[in-house]
Amino acid sequence: MKWTYSDGSSVFGAGLLEGDTLSIGTVEDRKSIINLMKRQADGGFKGIWYQRGETALGEETWIKQ
Repeated sequence: MKWTYSDGSSVFGAGLLEGDTLSIGTVEDRKSIINLMKRQADGGFKGIWYQRGETALGEETWIKQ
């Protein structure tokens, strides 16, 4: 399974589960370590809530491929 950030940068991982920690590549910080929590809404995958350190940065749009 490949996960891609909405701006086209890559999220590397497979079999992501709630609470998984990954390294992701973004324009702002290619070495960010984040906690991912899947969120279900309207019966389908809509996005991931994530945190960097103790600060919640909000919700971003991710594309499941």
